[in-house]
Amino acid sequence: MKRRAETRDEERDKKGWMDEPVRSRRRGQPPSPSSARDRSNLGPWTHWLALLSILFAVCCGSPAPPKPPETPIASFRIRDLRLPSGLRLIAEQDNAAPVVGVVNVVGIGSTSDPPGKEGLAHLVEHLTFAAKRGGRTMTSLLQQAGAGISNAETDHDCTSYYEFGPRDAALDLLVLEGSRMSDPLAGVDEATFNAEREVVRAEIRQRGETSLGGAVRQAISKATYPATHAYSRPVGGTHESLDRLTLADAQAFVKTHYRPANMTTVITGDLPIERLDGLVLEAFPPSLLDPVADRRLALRHVADPSREAPDPPPSQGLVKIEGLVTTPVLNLAWSLPPTYGPTSHLAQLAVGGLSTAIIMPSKRTTTSSMER
Repeated sequence: MKRRAETRDEERDKKGWMDEPVRSRRRGQPPSPSSARDRSNLGPWTHWLALLSILFAVCCGSPAPPKPPETPIASFRIRDLRLPSGLRLIAEQDNAAPVVGVVNVVGIGSTSDPPGKEGLAHLVEHLTFAAKRGGRTMTSLLQQAGAGISNAETDHDCTSYYEFGPRDAALDLLVLEGSRMSDPLAGVDEATFNAEREVVRAEIRQRGETSLGGAVRQAISKATYPATHAYSRPVGGTHESLDRLTLADAQAFVKTHYRPANMTTVITGDLPIERLDGLVLEAFPPSLLDPVADRRLALRHVADPSREAPDPPPSQGLVKIEGLVTTPVLNLAWSLPPTYGPTSHLAQLAVGGLSTAIIMPSKRTTTSSMER
């Protein structure tokens, strides 16, 4: 019996969290009132101290939050020069990737289309890709040269051609773009002209007749500009205006507007800017380098750009267009000062402010947006 009692005492001594330490009393003696009172006072503090210890261990053991990556400062070497022919060259060195790009901007667009022959500038853009050198089209030659991206677009005031490819293809891309600039319609015959005109018709059907966005843009142009203003006309023209176009019209259009003094060529990418002179002299034909007798440009059919924006036509109320949209869409338009002119910076500032005030908040709500 004595051994069993001692064993119980030893087990109770090991469970100190259930009773006071054995050294505070004799074996078999009940705990004193003061000892019980001390444990009741220390109980809450012991709980909080345990929690603080755990938190301290967790905080000390967790790694420090990573620092946000520093945004690298982008710097580009740029060179801007004007050739004796009037052609403007801009070179931009960007070594971020082994890629080069050639962009040629011609200062003509749909505003240069003769009245009744809308869509001529856009059709000429298409014909330049069908032009032939050595029996092969420009599209095929660009692909062979390594152009991963090659396209063009016609706007109201300009037509832009661009191609991007590996750094080693810089010379070949410049040679091809130089040949297009000097003779845009080389090898284009009546069959090629008719084929490309049908391609343009298909684009009108796809983007204007079966696309809600095309119908909206056309409605906005008619509501913003008077019928006599070139901006009210569709850039791609209409089926009726395309019927009136001929190959002779395209050739006369190119002769009048596709001139070095009306072009700006941009060479950008992983290319030393010091190589610009050598590349241009090697790639461009003499017609793009040598002085020309007459640099005067043909007047556009658009109103004088120095004048204020034209007054919109009389209001016909809210124009409604039926289409497949998830929610109703409201489109607003303003007539601003000319983009190319002394006040162009004000127009850009106004467009940026309107985009921030109208477009950005709409992205935070459940509204549908249409591509430009």
